[in-house]
Amino acid sequence: MTSLTFWLSRGSLRGGMITYPQQHCSLLNNLYLDPYTANTYIRGLRTRDETNNLGYVHLIVQSPEVPRLRVRRNEIEDYLELVLDNWDYLLIKPPITRDEIENGEFEDEEVEDYLSTVKTAVMLLDWANEVSEDELYKNYDVGPGDLRVYSDLMDWLASAVTKLANALNMRRHEERLNILRWRLTYGVKDELIEFVTNLEGIGRARARALYNAGFRSIEDLANADPRVISTIRGFGDKLAHSIVEQARKLIKEGKVMKSSTVEVTKQEGSKSGYNRRRGSLLDYL
Repeated sequence: MTSLTFWLSRGSLRGGMITYPQQHCSLLNNLYLDPYTANTYIRGLRTRDETNNLGYVHLIVQSPEVPRLRVRRNEIEDYLELVLDNWDYLLIKPPITRDEIENGEFEDEEVEDYLSTVKTAVMLLDWANEVSEDELYKNYDVGPGDLRVYSDLMDWLASAVTKLANALNMRRHEERLNILRWRLTYGVKDELIEFVTNLEGIGRARARALYNAGFRSIEDLANADPRVISTIRGFGDKLAHSIVEQARKLIKEGKVMKSSTVEVTKQEGSKSGYNRRRGSLLDYL
């Protein structure tokens, strides 16, 4: 039994608050998680051995620190369809049953708070799938400043969930989350993680430009001619030379950080993203 498993099993509920032995509180302190959020994360991870990206992000946004997007009345039906399509993969279930949703036996007020977490998770997945900032603002009324807040929160919370999965020996969860946390922090797809995590001055737009120009790794950049990079849109001579110098130094010192490769079963598309029905406003997601 790991120390975290022991710590969790010895927790108790007193006066509405979860309490744990003092010697096992250091993990929470290191992760800066309140006990309720940590308990929610752990219970969620224990629901399945693995889930899709929507399931993971929806779990992460359960933290009260994450600003939640309001669901409009005309969006409720579409987001409920999304919930039904991904029911088995959502680690935190809604406050009403699946039958009640399918039969319409609920009031909108009963699901609005829950659907706000779903909408927030969908927005963050759009961000991680490199949807443009203009589109994010148009679709969710989330601006650049808001995205910076969400990015900082994902850097903290997604990392914390990854470390909890590690402490609980949930290796598949850990592998999936270790990729997703970088995507949520930087707003990039898997193939750009190496660029944005290693290079100063490179965000999602420039990383995509480098990739589209044929550069696939830090090693490619280390072997590149700065004059070639300077011709790429968004790059000048100074930045191009800086990138090549950074790449060469990283290679020389053996400090290139590479994300773990995660094999995703292509036959089951819901494992890599999430299921959605066609014919609704969510089709563009």
